[in-house]
Amino acid sequence: MPASRNFPRAAIAALFLLAATISPSHAHDGPHEPEPAAGETATVLTNQMLATLRRLQRAEAKDKPQVQQQLLEQIAQRQAALYSIVKSNPEKVLLAALPGSLRAKVPAALAAGLEQEVDATGKVLGRVSDDFANGRTREDFFLEVSASGTTTRLNIDAADASLSAEELRQLVDSYVKIRGVLLKDHLVVGHRRNVETLAAPNKGGGSGGGTSGSTSTTSSTPLAAPVNETTLVIAANFTDKAFSCGTGQVATNLFSADASVASLNRLYRETSRDLVSFSGQVVGPFNIGYSSGGACDYTGWGSALKAAAQAAGINLSSYRRISYAIPPVSSCGWAGLAYLGGSFPTQSWVATCSTGVFVHEIGHNLRFHHAATPGAEYGDGSDPMGGARMVQFNASNRIAAGWQPTGTVVDASSSGSYSIVSTSNTASTAAQILRIAKPDTGEHYYLSLRTGDGFDFNLSSGYKNQISVHRSNGALGSKTYFLAALGPGGTFSDAANGVSVTVQSISGGAATVSVASGTPACTPSAPAVSLSPPSQSGAPGQTRQYTATVTNRNSAACPGSTFSMTQALPGALSGSFAPSAVALAPGASANLTWSVTSATTAADAAYAITASATDSAAGGGSASATGTYVVFSDAVAPVVSVTSPSAGAVLKRGRVSLAASATDSDGVARVEFYANGQLVGTDAGAPYSVNWNARKVSPGQWTITARAFDAAGNVGESSVTIELK
Repeated sequence: MPASRNFPRAAIAALFLLAATISPSHAHDGPHEPEPAAGETATVLTNQMLATLRRLQRAEAKDKPQVQQQLLEQIAQRQAALYSIVKSNPEKVLLAALPGSLRAKVPAALAAGLEQEVDATGKVLGRVSDDFANGRTREDFFLEVSASGTTTRLNIDAADASLSAEELRQLVDSYVKIRGVLLKDHLVVGHRRNVETLAAPNKGGGSGGGTSGSTSTTSSTPLAAPVNETTLVIAANFTDKAFSCGTGQVATNLFSADASVASLNRLYRETSRDLVSFSGQVVGPFNIGYSSGGACDYTGWGSALKAAAQAAGINLSSYRRISYAIPPVSSCGWAGLAYLGGSFPTQSWVATCSTGVFVHEIGHNLRFHHAATPGAEYGDGSDPMGGARMVQFNASNRIAAGWQPTGTVVDASSSGSYSIVSTSNTASTAAQILRIAKPDTGEHYYLSLRTGDGFDFNLSSGYKNQISVHRSNGALGSKTYFLAALGPGGTFSDAANGVSVTVQSISGGAATVSVASGTPACTPSAPAVSLSPPSQSGAPGQTRQYTATVTNRNSAACPGSTFSMTQALPGALSGSFAPSAVALAPGASANLTWSVTSATTAADAAYAITASATDSAAGGGSASATGTYVVFSDAVAPVVSVTSPSAGAVLKRGRVSLAASATDSDGVARVEFYANGQLVGTDAGAPYSVNWNARKVSPGQWTITARAFDAAGNVGESSVTIELK
């Protein structure tokens, strides 16, 4: 993919033209259900398009309009097929994308219907919808691209596991440059290396300190700055369903400071130690022209409600958060939806009267993600970011948000006995959270004691007076995972990292925990394999080189391994790796060159190619990466022009410099220079020039010709006539 193609400069006009043609609901959250065998349909259409493009290149002038119309229809059909699978199978879209050199052969009037390779720069934004009743969530990420005062939002679709949802969560609110394939309003990106961070993510940080046990370290990240989260709630009446929660009651449930009210404001103030408070108002309900039985057009509802609030004299810009309170809508399939981070005012939608859902959705605005268990998206009942319960936040989230003061977080860096007190007591400055490194994944375990103080009165019995064990990477915006609740004598072990935890005692709001650090076990894991670029094109008989990157994903306790490379190619292609095997330590990566050659008789088509790496160690496993080689019999000659001497020039016989410019979408192989049909010289690199010894030639008119050859053997020619005297 050419590094020189910068999105804001080269593709922004086309982007805004494409965005203008997308319906509002589809542009934001439209369904992307795959059509039957849409991926296979796209491959067939690609091959048909290549055949038609070749016919267009060779067609006589009188036949070109008809062939061009056929090509236009095929491009439109292919775009629709790719668009139908862009969410469900972005890898297929990336592999089907035409290489830039081949796209350049399509007439400019038709190329707007093709995907294009771009470097897009903008800000990453996340969005989460929550179906608590069915334990389902949907998560999407966007790149906000701005140019000339206009902002367009592109869906980010990751085609490679290296760019996981977790990676994207950490990029929320960051400015990045993404190299990917633009398909209408979707930006399909492959490996993580194609994302360049231009500004450090706002990851937040925890603080803590104090010692307990034989050896410990304490973090020194400062506390978060106090902030009052000014919040506007705009209530809606649909044409067939009225808002039933009562604006006064919602205002009390969210903003009350009364100790007798279990409000959102009091919950955040309690858990954050008064670092985060909420104030605001609830306005409406406003009548908007939407039916609850219609489509889930929450962006349209939000726009209508903002317009109604502004008409009522509300200054929206004075709020940090805006939440839209709406009646339930069956077509949405969620009780709440919110943007993860984003520019102020951030937005959320709540379709229930539950205060806990408001806490959860506005929590997403504050960049909290879900409190899960390994098997359930909302499985952690000890945090509002689980099933929207009105309880304090878990230990990991408190640290990530910067709510734990110095002395309350202890890093257990070696074996020993550690004492902690309940995190439910948010007035305590004693050690409350035990943090243990998990080196194999770069995460930590968080151990805390929860009792029934404050909002933790609402905890279920399975969490009270137990040691909760959580796992996360400690960054705001990441999921946390509840792993175990341990009573006295309970243990938790991680053989891969050589860690074992035993609860020695729990009494009177305090606990003693023994941590044993042993020898980590070797945990084999399949390697990771990726290809760059994912797709290339060439004429029959040409060789194209791909970079295969292999990563050893065995745990650090494992010995080094040797990874052998194998390939799966169709009969029209052949290939080889250099080297054919590579030795890697755990965590290390290496690049190998994969040369793939098409047969001289290969038919024009997109061919799938697969590179595999196999770990020689027992149980090491193997992994594969798929790419595309597009064979295309180019029929278009290079464009060439004699630049020196100029036509009609009168020169003295002697040493004459001959020069030409030449371009071709696949590259110019060489330029040959002729004088009256006799070869003078050849140059294989731009700028193209040779010296002609014309001292002993006859005076008179001479024809100087430059012939440019591309890799497919097509020849372009240009001539000028000069006079020698």
